[in-house]
Amino acid sequence: AILASNAWNISGLTETVTLATGFELKNGYILYAKIDNPGQTPANWDIWETEEMFMPEAHFFVDGVKGSDTHGTGTQYYPYKTLTAALAALGTGSTHTVIHLMSSLTEDLNITQAYQNKLIYGSPAVSDSQQRQILGNHIIANAAATRLRFKDVILTGAAAVDDYVLTINGTAGRHYFENASFMPGAASSGKAIKFMGANARWHEFYNCYVGGIVECLSTTTTMSAKFTRQLAGEFKLLMTNPCSVQIYEAQRFNQMVHSAGKLQINGLYESWNATDTDAIVSTATAGATSLLEVLNAKLIDTAGNWKAINKTGDCDYILDNVIDKSGIHTLTGTRLN
Repeated sequence: AILASNAWNISGLTETVTLATGFELKNGYILYAKIDNPGQTPANWDIWETEEMFMPEAHFFVDGVKGSDTHGTGTQYYPYKTLTAALAALGTGSTHTVIHLMSSLTEDLNITQAYQNKLIYGSPAVSDSQQRQILGNHIIANAAATRLRFKDVILTGAAAVDDYVLTINGTAGRHYFENASFMPGAASSGKAIKFMGANARWHEFYNCYVGGIVECLSTTTTMSAKFTRQLAGEFKLLMTNPCSVQIYEAQRFNQMVHSAGKLQINGLYESWNATDTDAIVSTATAGATSLLEVLNAKLIDTAGNWKAINKTGDCDYILDNVIDKSGIHTLTGTRLN
């Protein structure tokens, strides 16, 4: 940016920009004047690039090493130390805000406020060892209007805690996870994600790595979890209550246990666990809230053993293009296709 009188010539723009205090969008850039009279130094100006699909109106910064919850203001030079403090400072307003993680964090998130339109961004890493990690066991609960997004982060359970890495409990909020990993702690028996309580909305996981059990204990039929492009991992599904789960393109998985609700699968490529005789076990009974749908699945384990579907429940089902251990399935109920 070059200052000419009271106007700034911005490289790449076809026009000059004159601003007082405030911000203005020009050709995809947000230009923000920090003070009334910009003076002669570019340090008095910021130029922020916008992200596709999520248009930020503000940016916050968290640094678990250099930050301070006492003296931090959320700027890049004065970041907060914890994500908990950053969210509390932002409050429950609907401003689209990117919270940048400048380092890995060690804290248990217990989110009970209706935080809206907040993107927790781990930033792209050059190598896995540089990826941003939030070490702890995390709960999102009770907040009806919560809208949270997690991108490029690793959620890792505390090593000595026997609990799920993430629990979504009793919320009507909607949450989105992209390029996130869920890594169970050593003492947790492989517990990754749990849905429970009066959980009445949808949650989406895109291009994520789930390294353990996903358990659905939600008490409402309107809860929906969607997993798209599940990366290779030890994904094991336990559906106990009548919610809805959709799985699209799971590269590798453990056994799917369908006791209630609607389980819809389109794209299973390989079973991780060679000790499970059945790839899918379904005991869900017939009713409007129950369905098993399996499309485009290759039911084979890493040792080359073919797997079967063991469906003893009488709920309706749909099968199409399933490559499996033919002839040994147990298929009870009405086939819809």
